Amino acid sequence: MPWMKKLLLSFLLGLSLSLQAAEPPLKLGIFPYLSAADLIEQHQPLADYLSRRMGRPVVISSASDFPGFAKRTREGRYDLVLTAPHMGALAILRDGYLPLAVASNRLHAVIASRADSPVTRLAQLQNGRVMLPPKKAIISLMALDTLASAGLDLQRIDIRHTHSHNNALQSVIMGRSDAAAFSSPTYRRYLDRGGQDIRVLATSPPIPGNFLVANGALDPDTVRRLREALLDFGMTEEGLRYFKRTRQQGFRPIIKADLTRLRPFVKRIFGY
Repeated sequence: MPWMKKLLLSFLLGLSLSLQAAEPPLKLGIFPYLSAADLIEQHQPLADYLSRRMGRPVVISSASDFPGFAKRTREGRYDLVLTAPHMGALAILRDGYLPLAVASNRLHAVIASRADSPVTRLAQLQNGRVMLPPKKAIISLMALDTLASAGLDLQRIDIRHTHSHNNALQSVIMGRSDAAAFSSPTYRRYLDRGGQDIRVLATSPPIPGNFLVANGALDPDTVRRLREALLDFGMTEEGLRYFKRTRQQGFRPIIKADLTRLRPFVKRIFGY
């Protein structure tokens, strides 16, 4: 019947226009503080939530190491970025990214030895081996500052860097170092798994939590909707599960004081 043909043509035309108008996926870059598989397992709930709120796919991406991730961030390869606080501050201050949110919890470096080790004080690490996350990780710098503040001569410590916070933690558990430093969320996740193999020797002063920033090329409405979605996430059941699992607290707005606190680290690590 003619009217059915018109209806079918109208439907096919509408479907075609809809597919043409479909927006491409948003790429969520996550800094490589865990293995690729662990990153996806930890943060897929956030990507799924943002996909529903934005009405378009959100796909997770990362890099093999911190320098590679920093390079891709600067090149604008991600639409939004979940990253270490100093790298988020750098993206805002230097690379034109826009602030979205910051995790409400504060971060600090944890320095630990094996629980059965004779090393029970920082002073005993002089002439010892200490494993740290990558060189450009803010936790590494905070750990070195903590060691220096305790009166240790850093030139007389065998300081080595691993590819991730987890690798640093595993190095001390496996007895490959006298001590290691890693982030406080890494330590709390370890405790959640029932870990009892390490002894905390010291913690550093705190800094703001992980940053979420948006590529400056995104349109303002998309940035606004992303910011609103992130600030609402902690009020959802999946958000509560996500924050418990990642050992973070709900997102809050990034404020000037956050950037002021991180500015010295950005200068020392990136020279900007």
